[in-house]
Amino acid sequence: MELGSKVIVSCKDRHGAGLRLAHALRQSPSTSWKRTELPLDLPLDSYGLVDVALSGQIVNFVDSEGSPQVSLILLQNYKAPTSACVAYEVLKFIKTKASTQSLSFTVIFPSFTVIPKSLQNLRCLQLEDMEQSLYAAEINEGSDFSKAITRGLKRLPPTTHISDDLLASFLHFVHVLKVPAVLLLAPITQNSRLDSKGTKMQQVEDSQMLCKLGDLLASHMELIFSKELLENQNTPIEIEKNVEDDWRRLYG
Repeated sequence: MELGSKVIVSCKDRHGAGLRLAHALRQSPSTSWKRTELPLDLPLDSYGLVDVALSGQIVNFVDSEGSPQVSLILLQNYKAPTSACVAYEVLKFIKTKASTQSLSFTVIFPSFTVIPKSLQNLRCLQLEDMEQSLYAAEINEGSDFSKAITRGLKRLPPTTHISDDLLASFLHFVHVLKVPAVLLLAPITQNSRLDSKGTKMQQVEDSQMLCKLGDLLASHMELIFSKELLENQNTPIEIEKNVEDDWRRLYG
């Protein structure tokens, strides 16, 4: 099994964003690429985790010669301490199977964070800007691809706190293993209100941010992001209850 030089790593998070993102990314009709899906199963028994399976799905976009150009790894969401074992094994797998010699080799981590209600009640231009912005961070020596996909995006503050166990583990081990990586962070809102048609605005706004993130990925990878498929895979977004402290650590 091979992977492309651009590897997206996502998980079935509590927001439902990872699954929807994977479902809506498709090959462009302007290319001869094909979309293939394979199961991912890696053992964790070396860590003493004989009853825990590292399972997921690999989506490869392969060219006419059968070579993967872009890969997406969709994982279950794991909590600490299992998350550390999973992140390390997946990154080792990527380094073994991906086109690491390519100048564009990059691992991309798309993620979402919640803007808590206390900040949403502050009606200011800065908050409105937060709600419409994607944030990015390049990790390790960036490739031409990582510089291109992060160009024009807001930079994450150096004090950014990642509350998701699996993502935090990945970000730790990309430093340890010196894997060139990009973190893309999209804020989503915590409130829920109705528009003129009676549709919950939270779902509309969050779908817009997911589309913005999906369009960004697709435009830099010769893919398309299908909004029709996104709507058909509309998973309700579950908001965690205690996000105030994490957001304060992010914005001070």
